[in-house]
Amino acid sequence: MPLESGTYTISSVSSNTPLGVLPFDNDGGSSEPASIGTLGEHDTAPKWKIVRDSSGKDIYHIYLKDVGRAVSQDHLLWADPSKNDDKKGVWNVQYQEHHGKHIYT
Repeated sequence: MPLESGTYTISSVSSNTPLGVLPFDNDGGSSEPASIGTLGEHDTAPKWKIVRDSSGKDIYHIYLKDVGRAVSQDHLLWADPSKNDDKKGVWNVQYQEHHGKHIYT
């Protein structure tokens, strides 16, 4: 199930997943995919803003503290800064609302 717009928190982590990031350009659009490098320990959490792609494509952008955005349909892509081998992984995310929590994995 694709992510909906809203505020999400980390629920679990899995590894060995490719990292893809679209950095912002000056007009708020995106440029070519690029690595944003080491994010710093716990630098990405705890919340992201999820929005539908302006082109109408069925993808979602997850904002990473104004640094860039990871492209995914149901996960937040990440780089683990504690791993010297630069292993990539993915955060599963948890959607919170007034009447309960819905977990997308």
